[in-house]
Amino acid sequence: MPQQWNRTLMTVGVAALCLGLAGCGGADTEKTAGRSADSPDSSQDQKTDVVDESVADSLESANDSADAPAVEDMPTENVDTPEALTPSDSEELAPDPASLSGDAVKGKRVFAKCMSCHTTAEGQNRLGPSLYGVVGKPAGSVEGFKYSPAMSGSGVVWDDAALHSYIENPKTFIPGNRMIFPGVSDAQQRADLIAFLKTAPQ
Repeated sequence: MPQQWNRTLMTVGVAALCLGLAGCGGADTEKTAGRSADSPDSSQDQKTDVVDESVADSLESANDSADAPAVEDMPTENVDTPEALTPSDSEELAPDPASLSGDAVKGKRVFAKCMSCHTTAEGQNRLGPSLYGVVGKPAGSVEGFKYSPAMSGSGVVWDDAALHSYIENPKTFIPGNRMIFPGVSDAQQRADLIAFLKTAPQ
């Protein structure tokens, strides 16, 4: 009987010892598992720190940009800007139509627009006066033609400049005259026409 109790006690002791060791191992396992479970959180914390640093850098850059001078506040002393042309400069750039060299052969073709009212034959007036020898003559001086008061009283002499202006826009150059032709807008064509009038058969 005593031997059986001794065996029973030994068995219980061994079992208790095993349970104790098992508990130690379980604790270590829980610690290890705890550390493994903590690892993702630790990595996440590191990522959060990196993101926070990036945000901080962006905010610092934005503050630096806010402190930078606005474009309109920047100095412009050394900036080269083209000078605007004054009206007088623009007029100087435009060639004087009266200075253009005309071609009489081409001018004869332009004169075709005028032939329903004019001729270059001396003394032959039509709806308009004869243009025989017109260059250099005073306006309203052709005999036998009845001019408007505006034309006969204009005081214009038909030099190259006056002819250019009149042929370009008759109504504007001598307001109130009876000329119904709208004009020739092309300056070179006007120069050609005047060249023809100078050399037309007289």
